[in-house]
Amino acid sequence: MSKLVRYIAPIVLAAGTVLTTGASAHAAVNSWCTSTKNACGVAETMGSGACASELVRNGNFVYGVYGNVNTGYGCIFWIERNVNNTGWYDESGQLNIANNAPQYTTGNYWDGAGYQAELCFQFDWGSSVGAAHCTEAM
Repeated sequence: MSKLVRYIAPIVLAAGTVLTTGASAHAAVNSWCTSTKNACGVAETMGSGACASELVRNGNFVYGVYGNVNTGYGCIFWIERNVNNTGWYDESGQLNIANNAPQYTTGNYWDGAGYQAELCFQFDWGSSVGAAHCTEAM
């Protein structure tokens, strides 16, 4: 299985999705899921880089893949859980990935019957944080 590419674009995610980044100074948010919903991702481009993440199903578990390539900022990632529609909460704890740090893969989190998970991130501007962006729930 492919992983987020370290340090260079294009970013290749676990499901084989390729996120290319251009030279635009404008941010763009992209999200996707595989047709079988075994993986869902979300990314935001920043200049010629991106913060990108993917939530991947592994049987009754999910895990996250996080990457921050050439953004010039930190990116804060976390996995949220909803059990039996009681509301979303932070399951994994937040992890701030520095610009061009190696990609990070989480451990497995239970996602069996009655459970939903989504992976979220936001830019860390230093003095404040950006809007949170999350994958589709799976």
